[in-house]
Amino acid sequence: MGSVRPAIFAKTLQTADIWLNELCEILGPDRTFAWKVLSTVLHKLRDRLPLPLIAHLGAQLPLLVRGAYYDQFEPARLSLRCDYDEFVNEVDEWLADTKPVDPEDAIAAVFALLSRRLPAGQIEKIKDALPLELQEFWREAEEEDVIPLPASITAQENRMQAQDLMTRDVTTASPDETIQNAARRMAQLDIGALPVSENDRLVGMITDRDIAVRGIAEGKGPDAKVREVMTPEIRYCYLDQDVDEIAANMADIQVRRLPVINHDKRLVGILSLGDIATSEDPECATEALSGISRPTNGMEHYPAA
Repeated sequence: MGSVRPAIFAKTLQTADIWLNELCEILGPDRTFAWKVLSTVLHKLRDRLPLPLIAHLGAQLPLLVRGAYYDQFEPARLSLRCDYDEFVNEVDEWLADTKPVDPEDAIAAVFALLSRRLPAGQIEKIKDALPLELQEFWREAEEEDVIPLPASITAQENRMQAQDLMTRDVTTASPDETIQNAARRMAQLDIGALPVSENDRLVGMITDRDIAVRGIAEGKGPDAKVREVMTPEIRYCYLDQDVDEIAANMADIQVRRLPVINHDKRLVGILSLGDIATSEDPECATEALSGISRPTNGMEHYPAA
């Protein structure tokens, strides 16, 4: 870990630095002020979103920015209903102790930054959760944005997709084979989960935890069938889905590997956090792991292999 942490810290510091520089281009060369604006608008935006979207947005933010995003977060006090004037007035109030700034300019600068730096699909989900007047204001901020889109965003073909990183040689289990055979295969491959397929279709997942909890703990023997203990609720991603979006989904549902299917719903691969960590943007894996390991019901959640 000693050789990994400096690279991770350097990456997130560099990303946060880029975000602040872009805000400074709009708001002036005061990085402390830019940080205050960014954290303020993110707080007010966060408190108007439903919890699943809060988690999705948080998983997409650079680690340092995410820390500010979740600062003083109190889910019990979320105020989902607000109008445009209330949003602007609250931002204005929170920026009252800084240098004079039009709150609408501050909000527009952050909205435009988020649209430049985060996946378009994620931004659309966030906008859809806001009042119509705020949605329109966000679109105007995008249209009036004077900072060019980063090359990695304008060149869509360069964005990593599941098919670029996934493992194509996938070992699967049959729903009619025994849990002993499935467990033996997991041991041989040093993994904790297997997709379950039938007639070339994904029908579930079986994990070492399924075998322990639904099998052994329920008195089932080694000859019990996989279909008796597998998880039929299938979580998956598409082969042409962006990796950053998949990583956010992994964080949200707290898994570290997902089957990959094509648009005919046929299994074509599997994508793990380890695969994502080998990409050009390993911070996606770091961010996903932080979401996967977040406390659940007061207990720390440690994902299976």
